[in-house]
Amino acid sequence: YTTGEVALSDREAVVSELGTVNAELNQAFWEVADGWHDAETGVEVEAVYWRTSWIEKMLDHVLVHHRPSNGYSTAHWHTIRHSVCLQDRNGWFAALQQRSRQPYPEQLQRAIIAWNHPVLGTVTHSYASQIRHAVQRGDSVSINHRLTELLASYFDVLFALNRMTHPGEKRLLDLAAEQCAMVPANMRTQVEAVLRGVPRRRRGNAYIQAKLQERAARYARYGDTVYLQVQRVRPSFPEVLNSRHHRPRVHGSL
Repeated sequence: YTTGEVALSDREAVVSELGTVNAELNQAFWEVADGWHDAETGVEVEAVYWRTSWIEKMLDHVLVHHRPSNGYSTAHWHTIRHSVCLQDRNGWFAALQQRSRQPYPEQLQRAIIAWNHPVLGTVTHSYASQIRHAVQRGDSVSINHRLTELLASYFDVLFALNRMTHPGEKRLLDLAAEQCAMVPANMRTQVEAVLRGVPRRRRGNAYIQAKLQERAARYARYGDTVYLQVQRVRPSFPEVLNSRHHRPRVHGSL
C-alpha cells in the first residue's frame, strides 16, 4: 500500500538487491505490479501496488455504503481482514484491519443477494437466459464467458447468505464446502459437471441447458428470517431457513 507512485528505479533497485531471476517489472495489464522468481528458492513473487486512499474507499463501499458488485462484492474486505502485515511504520494498516473486523452488516447481506440473485435466472436477460441462447447457437466461447459470470454471482450470493467475506477466485468450491453452513446439496458435483460439459460436445451443452432450466433458489428477506425456496424434480417443495437460529444444509440445484 502506498500514498503515491513508487518510482520504477527504486523498485528496480529493491528487486536487484533481493537476488531474483526472470524479473518482470511495471506490469500493468490489470494493475501495476512487479513479478520475479526468488533466486534461492524459486518461489514466484508478485508485488502489487495499491493506493491507501483507494483501498479505504473499497472498504467504505461495503461497510458504510453497503454497495454490492456483480460478484466478489466483499473480496477486498476479505483481503484486508486476513492479510499478514510485514511492515506498518505509522500504524495505518493496523487501524484499517481493526476496522475490517466488524460484524457482517445485515444491510450489506441483503444488498448483495438482491443484486446478484436476479441475474442468475429470474430476469429476462439473466445469465441463465444468455447461456441458453449461447447453447442454441452452439457458441461454446460465449457459454464459457457467461457461465463464468453466473458462477461469480452464484458464489457472491452464497457467501453473503452465510455472512462470510468473499475469499476471491481461488478454491471457491473447497472453501464454500468447508466454511459455509448453508450450501446447495451436491454443489460440487453440479458445478463440476456443468464446467466439464462446456466445451466438449453437444451432449454436454444439452446438459448445461437442462440444468440451467431448473429453477434456481429464490432468496427473499423478511425480518430476521431467510426464506429459501428450493425447486426439486421429485418432489418439489420449499424449505424455510432461519439464518440466525438454525444452520441447516440447504438442498438445491445450480
